[in-house]
Amino acid sequence: GQTAATKLASNPQIFIVLGGACSSAATPAAPILWQQGITNICNACSAPSLTAPDRGAQYDGFGRTIASDIDQGASDAKYMSEVMKAKTIVAVHDGSAYAQKLAVVAAKNFTAMGGKVLSTEAVAPTDVDMHPVLTKIAAEKPDVIYMPIFVAAAAQMLRQSKEVSGLEHTGILGGGSLMAAEFIEASGPAVAGFHIAYPDVSVDTMGKGYPAFVAEYKKVYSEAPISGYHANAYDAAEMAVTAIKKVAKTDKDGNLYIGKKAFHDAVFAVKFDGLSGPIGCDTHGQCAKFKPAVYEFISADPKTFSIGKNPKKVWP
Repeated sequence: GQTAATKLASNPQIFIVLGGACSSAATPAAPILWQQGITNICNACSAPSLTAPDRGAQYDGFGRTIASDIDQGASDAKYMSEVMKAKTIVAVHDGSAYAQKLAVVAAKNFTAMGGKVLSTEAVAPTDVDMHPVLTKIAAEKPDVIYMPIFVAAAAQMLRQSKEVSGLEHTGILGGGSLMAAEFIEASGPAVAGFHIAYPDVSVDTMGKGYPAFVAEYKKVYSEAPISGYHANAYDAAEMAVTAIKKVAKTDKDGNLYIGKKAFHDAVFAVKFDGLSGPIGCDTHGQCAKFKPAVYEFISADPKTFSIGKNPKKVWP
């Protein structure tokens, strides 16, 4: 994130960056971009700190078209408590901004609901042998292991949990970072029946223009979108284009000028019914509303990956 932002910030013609793809990249990148007056709109960066009231002036240029994990963590805690009937959990993170902060938020909410967090464990994204941490967790006898971590480590955790005595009846809940065909491939047969918490991307919960968008997308690419955050990305681009139309000026020679400050203010003032739902930023750059859901993988064949089918929505 830092490397990419430094490269982009050195180009005086850049006034808007859409991305990056995750909180770990956006956290160091956004301040570098804003130092040059570049507005940054992210469609998949959900760490609470990025749009927190105390985030600091260095993040004034950052906004996002995805909900905060403040809401995701609260929803995950509710699901573990009310649906999975968990009284105790162990949270697992990988040190990333996304996983660590989401684990903290979920644990805090779970405790507030009367549950008990037995421990919070850390793994590395590159760890291969998860038996030591899984054995430690098994000794604590939690009702649920909550692990909002990324594909490689999560697949190792899931597969190896089947080999550790004491975890036979322990539920496991993953995070939205696992909504990918690669996770099915990496997990193998263990993926069947596995649940992940993810924003609701059902057609009936999206914006009014979403069905027409999907139909047009299929015409062009001969398949439905394979990323869960495609609508959020489209909305980020629409925010940018709408703001450009409001502030761009053309001189008598046909040169186009876009004032960075005017553009930033226009982006944060944009309100519209996006593909993902209503879009409109608060003063801290939170521009989208949260819609909770939980999905279940029903097949271990990566070729069957299709959001809504495999995995299918099982809650609410």
